[in-house]
Amino acid sequence: MTKTTDLGVGIGLRVPHIKEILHTQPKVDFFEIISENFMIEGGLPLYHLDRILENYPVVMHGVSMSIASAETLDMSYVSFKESTMPEWEFIQRILDGSDASLLLDLNNIFVSSVNHGFEPMDYLDHLDRDRILQIHLAGPSELENGMMLDTHDHPVRDEVWNLYETIIKGGKPITTLLEWDDQFLSLEETLKEAHKAYQYRPQVCSVNI
Repeated sequence: MTKTTDLGVGIGLRVPHIKEILHTQPKVDFFEIISENFMIEGGLPLYHLDRILENYPVVMHGVSMSIASAETLDMSYVSFKESTMPEWEFIQRILDGSDASLLLDLNNIFVSSVNHGFEPMDYLDHLDRDRILQIHLAGPSELENGMMLDTHDHPVRDEVWNLYETIIKGGKPITTLLEWDDQFLSLEETLKEAHKAYQYRPQVCSVNI
């Protein structure tokens, strides 16, 4: 079953912006929260969340569950030398065998394409785009050796905007989130970066910004 709900363009709800958000109620379609930050019995975070929910849709993003090993964490990006299929084939097989929808992180695809030497369009061309329910956009850091780190603390790169345009152009609107998780910009600058997405989306989905 294809799910087509489109919430528009949103940003992550982050502590440095909450006071201004509650005071000004900026023009944004939705906020994303990190679920684990609100798994508490009470206090200011839940109070703020209740106030946000009075005016905006909120989507949840859990980040603590991971398939990992007991070994010491290695901060380098890795791929499996003995893999029998590319990542995009694995993802599509999961979609084919389930009723799941896909949260597609375009910055992850770009970062991996640079670090592992594949064409990002090969990834997109092998996915059923009708199963994409939400898109994430972010900006990576680039090391001196050309390696990319998915740090969510820079503007979205042109290469990622080009991938976004490819997904959006001629298709259905898809909920889109700008992730910015370190070296925070002002709320105004964050919204300005997020609102760049509207130039690629169908005009019927645009808002006055």
